[in-house]
Amino acid sequence: ILPSTLRPGLPEQVDKVLMRAMAKDPQARFQHWMDFAESMLQVNRSIAERKVEHREGDAFARMRELPFFAGFPDPVLWEALRLGTLSLRPQGTALMQEGHIGESFLMLLQGQVSVLRNDAKVATLDAGVTLGEMAYLRRDEPRRTASAVAESAVLVLEIQNEALRHASDDLQICFDKA
Repeated sequence: ILPSTLRPGLPEQVDKVLMRAMAKDPQARFQHWMDFAESMLQVNRSIAERKVEHREGDAFARMRELPFFAGFPDPVLWEALRLGTLSLRPQGTALMQEGHIGESFLMLLQGQVSVLRNDAKVATLDAGVTLGEMAYLRRDEPRRTASAVAESAVLVLEIQNEALRHASDDLQICFDKA
């Protein structure tokens, strides 16, 4: 499994260097620690300065306030945050499309979302709920059963289904209980 599966946002170059460092064949690995270190430094130099849109600490505090995360110990909550990708989506954004295959689910951290089936609104959801989790829970049928559209600007944490399947047992248990 690629490191970026468990830590979204990692550049492709980091995956390449780490996969080489962990290669099964010892001859394919870096032969010296300095070679590994130099490769990581080259990756660091090649990454353009990234704008930080959301501070992890702020997102952690927001998640801690939501009832959904009440039973998550702090280390597990941090794991969930780092496993996913935070994004601010504008009002009117289609977050999910009914009938499409779902490879991830969303945690709504801020804002409101309309849920639609056959283009008819069936619910309005507020912060603290999951969207699209059925695609994770039903591996054999990951097709979306509803659409979700941002009624306001929303802050979401998107977690890839495969990443959660490879997360710690503690995190998986907390999600199952929630």
